[in-house]
Amino acid sequence: MCIDHDHITGIVRGLLCYKCNTGIGKFSDKEQQMVFANMKARQRVYTLTGDVTHTAVLFEAGYHSAMHLVQDDIATIQHKSGLSEEIAKQSTAETAQTLERLRYVQDVLSQKLKD
Repeated sequence: MCIDHDHITGIVRGLLCYKCNTGIGKFSDKEQQMVFANMKARQRVYTLTGDVTHTAVLFEAGYHSAMHLVQDDIATIQHKSGLSEEIAKQSTAETAQTLERLRYVQDVLSQKLKD
């Protein structure tokens, strides 16, 4: 594994395998930023599905985050992505749970800041 970092700021961005690190190293800084932004968006969708194939399908259908998923109903998600009703329901259920947890953390942090 290689430690990936921004060459200008020195900020660590994460870990990469040797092949990915070598490949990304051939891109300009701007191209690297685009690659990492894309990877982060795909990771956000993967945390909702837990499945690489479903992640790719949802991402290509325009669902790049939990907020994108909750804006549509199950039928629309099915229509846009071509996923089965079961998978669409599962993805939206995971999304709702994730957003619920995020709201809870946000409330707790807000309360701590007030105290």
